[in-house]
Amino acid sequence: TMTVAGVVLSLDSAGLSANEPIAADKLQPATPVPGALVIGGGGLLPDSVIDRFFELGEGPNAKIVIITTASQLAGTDDIKVRFERWMTRKFQSLTYLHTRDRDEANRPEFSHCLTEATAVWFAGGNQNLVTEAYRDTLVERRCHEVLKRGGVVGGTSAGAAIMSRTMIAGGTTSPAIAPGLGFLPG
Repeated sequence: TMTVAGVVLSLDSAGLSANEPIAADKLQPATPVPGALVIGGGGLLPDSVIDRFFELGEGPNAKIVIITTASQLAGTDDIKVRFERWMTRKFQSLTYLHTRDRDEANRPEFSHCLTEATAVWFAGGNQNLVTEAYRDTLVERRCHEVLKRGGVVGGTSAGAAIMSRTMIAGGTTSPAIAPGLGFLPG
């Protein structure tokens, strides 16, 4: 997907490969998303974006799951430092979720917190770590269910990259393309 004059355009809904040149007349608007997406490009997000994420996740009743797998700090207490600003807000629950084991990602008890979540946040880092662990697993399906229930899914940096079905997986002068999690259809 790409944004032109504030409109999100879809490349793959036009039946094109991510590596083909794209004619302007082949671009189509992205299809509507149930729930809400909060997609931050990267870096430190302003408080207003975090506040809006919480609001979309049911404010003080929010049941938030932060998926930290993209970060090298995932699975350590050091990851919590990155979310200290979040702790100043009111919410019902906040759970950190992390694995790099696809078998674990498919275990119902591992991702049970997602069955009640109203908001899911994907931390920044390496987007390939997220898709390697969660693409085509129960975790991915449960995140999609959060959206279907009217919840919010968000992320920054790597957490933003995984939003489309076709994502930029890396590269400096030309992008390396890989499958994402497909929260933004088209």
